[in-house]
Amino acid sequence: MHNLEDDLYFGAPFIDTDEWRDIPRRHRYIHGGFEGTETLFAFYFPTDEEYRGRFIHMLQGGTGGSEHTAYQSVLGETDMIDFAAQCGAFYVESNQGHVDISGEYMKMDPSITSWRASAQTARYASKLATEIYGEPPHHAYLLGGSGGGLRAVVCMENTDGVWDGGVPYIAGPCALNGPSVVINAARALGPKVHDVIDAMAPGGSGDPFSGLNAEQREALALFYRVGLPRGSEFALKGSAMDVTIGMAILTSTLFYDPTLVDDFWSIPGHIGADGGLVGSIIDVRAKVKKILTRRDLGDNPDVAVTQGFWGQSNDASPLGLILDGPVNLARIPGSRITVLSGAEEGQKRVCIATAGDALLVGLHIGEKPLEKIAVGDELAIDNRAFLTFCYGHRHQVDRPLPSTAALCALGRPIYPQRPINQATTLVGVGQTGRFSGKMIFVNNMFDTNELASNAADYIPLVKQQFGAEIGDRFRLWLNDNTTHIGPTDAVSSTYLIPFMGSVQQAVRDVISWVEDDTPPPASTGFHFTPDEGMALLPMAETRLGVQPVVTAMANGAVRAEVAVGEAVRFEVKAEAPPGAGTIIAVEWDFDGAGLWPIKHAGIDGNATRVGLSVTHRFDRPGTYFPSVRVTAHREGDVEAVHRRQINLARVRVVVS
Repeated sequence: MHNLEDDLYFGAPFIDTDEWRDIPRRHRYIHGGFEGTETLFAFYFPTDEEYRGRFIHMLQGGTGGSEHTAYQSVLGETDMIDFAAQCGAFYVESNQGHVDISGEYMKMDPSITSWRASAQTARYASKLATEIYGEPPHHAYLLGGSGGGLRAVVCMENTDGVWDGGVPYIAGPCALNGPSVVINAARALGPKVHDVIDAMAPGGSGDPFSGLNAEQREALALFYRVGLPRGSEFALKGSAMDVTIGMAILTSTLFYDPTLVDDFWSIPGHIGADGGLVGSIIDVRAKVKKILTRRDLGDNPDVAVTQGFWGQSNDASPLGLILDGPVNLARIPGSRITVLSGAEEGQKRVCIATAGDALLVGLHIGEKPLEKIAVGDELAIDNRAFLTFCYGHRHQVDRPLPSTAALCALGRPIYPQRPINQATTLVGVGQTGRFSGKMIFVNNMFDTNELASNAADYIPLVKQQFGAEIGDRFRLWLNDNTTHIGPTDAVSSTYLIPFMGSVQQAVRDVISWVEDDTPPPASTGFHFTPDEGMALLPMAETRLGVQPVVTAMANGAVRAEVAVGEAVRFEVKAEAPPGAGTIIAVEWDFDGAGLWPIKHAGIDGNATRVGLSVTHRFDRPGTYFPSVRVTAHREGDVEAVHRRQINLARVRVVVS
């Protein structure tokens, strides 16, 4: 453990910007860094009237590398500058020790980028606040999501007295390479994924394995056994984001484990070497027949990932390639593309998705579009690296924990193991379960990048360290019906909920826990067994946590079959868990557009449970998935912007 004394790696602090700003609210903005290092920081100090002696320190997700995330979203629930001020805190962020995002940061001492740069930033933030407000902050709190959540855990495990409490979210101890499991299941299922999704959607058959071959059944069974719950199968449709994140993980892993791909295809014990993937290999050459720019591709959602995840492009940038040779487009996502001729000869990229008959060229960390690619240029397309990643989970069992039980026998991994887990390479430091202060961990049940089971894996580590005292130090809250990033548009809001309200409530509860000794609501209750996977307990009184529990029916069941114009009676029952607040809103969407036209009147924030009904008629035939969305709030504030706890339920209506 370490204390509040300065880390001698870092030179003297400097400030290059110090000014008052009015957006999103009045605050003093200070930017600077530490001499002799790449570490940069940004502080957001509220007015004297708002400040109450504490600070909130946010760690950026992914690889880190930016100290400017606070200004990226200054609207509504995600406005963290506003939220921090409401907590009586100034807001802190840094680039976590490095500027470069091309992978060069991996050559640095991982202790610097995982926790030491953040700790030194927090120390200086405290000193500067003392100068500004006349006395030192009495408490400090840490939060971070995804990769930032992993580093938040590492920060709290490797320091003492820097932060008093923390809220890691959508993260986990990386015992399991979850993206590998998910992407492999999507690859194996192929077009069958639509049958699986329909079977497990409300009112479906309930049998996701019907009609699957042995490979597909095995891949889907593992999807459940590592912790993905029934109902999350829509994530298996495959997305450019999943492929991009997966291949980024592989790229970083190859930095530490350069023989990974070659060994997978040559050493017995790996399915590639054992001949089990012969029919899945793509190894072809083709020429560019037509080039599609970002403008040509229009509003294809995968294009946004292609050009916006890490890379840079403009409307004229070539992102789509149509080839002159026979290529199995259904199996091509994830394939490595090597340019063999022309002005871009030698360049390597990854196909992250397809759009019609075009493959979309993804942009990895630090990459640029192939601006000089031309019709007639020859390409080599090979998916062996992608297939290696798809089975990476077999060979990177960090330790035997609940999520990895399906990959172990007699307490040991079944398959040959690699020297490093792909999922840990973005952090570089493992987790132990022994941390300073108090912690509320927040994860999402449908998260395919950082599985909810990854956070559940942290519980046995904490129990090993604190034993019976775990209840005095730790909570795990799980959000149902949401993913790593939640809804991205109106349509997805009918089956996914935003979750930052639970993160913000966790911050407020950690503050009360630390400063007032007020225990927060209990950890979320769930079942998790190697055979059945992970599922939340069905009732609010046993599920606990902070998210309301919601159920819905159409004509008394989860599936209704009606005629056009026939009245359908929809019912909703919802309840907030003990100590989690009261219901402040109930809304319905019937056609999947996400406009939520029906809002129940009379919801005043005084009730912990509701039972309501509404009637609707459908004027066109089709299959609909009406959704009801319920919001709770700790103080029952029906006008609240922050700390909203949301859940939903859906039914199926077949109209003929």
